[in-house]
Amino acid sequence: MNVNGAKLVKCLDRALHWAVAVGLVAVATAVFAQAVWTGLAGLRHDFMGTILRVVNDLLFVIIVLEVLSTVTSHFEHRDFALKPFLIVGTISVVRHLLMVGARMSMLGEGSASQFQHYVVELGLNGILTLVLVVAYWVTSLIEKNTPPR
Repeated sequence: MNVNGAKLVKCLDRALHWAVAVGLVAVATAVFAQAVWTGLAGLRHDFMGTILRVVNDLLFVIIVLEVLSTVTSHFEHRDFALKPFLIVGTISVVRHLLMVGARMSMLGEGSASQFQHYVVELGLNGILTLVLVVAYWVTSLIEKNTPPR
């Protein structure tokens, strides 16, 4: 590939990254606005259910913003960063843990199989959270002890 072709590819790559960044900001803004709107509208009818949906939506916004920070970080460093993905994974798992725990508390007199399903789900997500946090900690130790390039 000649020099002009390489410049064109680099320019297209940056343009696509910017388009993805703008799209992520639009998605985060839309989900945030929807969470606030439905939260305000639904509080009178189903307080606990509405609060859970709003928390779930807001945690999703945080996940989208973390992905956005990964994309923008790629602009600056042109390097793959593991920590943002570990953060996104941890937030996702904690978000799921909160939702399963809330569904369990709202279950009341549910079936034994439903309860068992929730307990297994909580256990697996708890283990996954622990694994992700340990991976984040190990990554931090490695970064701390690695000399800059």
